[in-house]
Amino acid sequence: MLASIPRNHPNQRRKRGADDSVDDRETPADVFDPLNAEFKFTLDVAAARHNAKCARYYSLPPKPYANADVRQLVMFPERFVGDPDALGLDGLQQPWPSNEVVWCNPPFSDIEPWVLKASVSLATVVMLLPANRCEQPWWQKWIEPWRDDRSPNVIIETRFLAGRRCFKNRGLAITNRTSRNPPFGIVIVVWDRRPWDRKQS
Repeated sequence: MLASIPRNHPNQRRKRGADDSVDDRETPADVFDPLNAEFKFTLDVAAARHNAKCARYYSLPPKPYANADVRQLVMFPERFVGDPDALGLDGLQQPWPSNEVVWCNPPFSDIEPWVLKASVSLATVVMLLPANRCEQPWWQKWIEPWRDDRSPNVIIETRFLAGRRCFKNRGLAITNRTSRNPPFGIVIVVWDRRPWDRKQS
C-alpha cells in the first residue's frame, strides 16, 4: 500500500493551499545541536517564538493569499499583534549579512525562495531540507550544479542524514503521523562562506 501524501505536498497545496500546522515542524535537537556546536549559529531566519533555535530570529512571512493578521493570530494566539521578540517579519525580505551564521528550517510548502536566498546571500547558511526533493527544479538549479566544490564563489556541501527524524510542534509531539514522521529523510545543505581561520577553530 502506498504511503499517504503529506498535506503540504505540491499536489495538495494546489488543491487547498499550504497548511501552517504542517509547515510548523520544530527542528529535532539531535539534528540541530551537533550543527550548532560546529557552526555556532547567530540567526534563525524562518522561525516563530515557540520554535526559534537562536535568540535572534526572523518570523515567517504572511501568506500572499491570506489576511496577514489572521495568520499572525494562528501562529501567535497569545499575542494577536504578532511576535514582538522577532528581529523582523519575513526572513526572505530581511538581510542575511556576511557576519551572520544562519540556521534555516524553511516551510516545506515553499522551499525555493529560501534556497535562492541562501544561494545569493553573503552569510554562511545551513538549511534543513527534505531529502526526497532532489529532482525538483529548485534543487537542480540552485544546489546540484554547484555542490561538491563546483562553485567558484562558495562551498556548497550536502549531508544526507541516516533514518527519519521525529518533529515536534510547540515542544509537543505532532499527532498527525505523516507530519511527525514525514515519509522522507533529511538533507542538510551548507553554503559555507566562513573565513578559513574560523572553519579551523
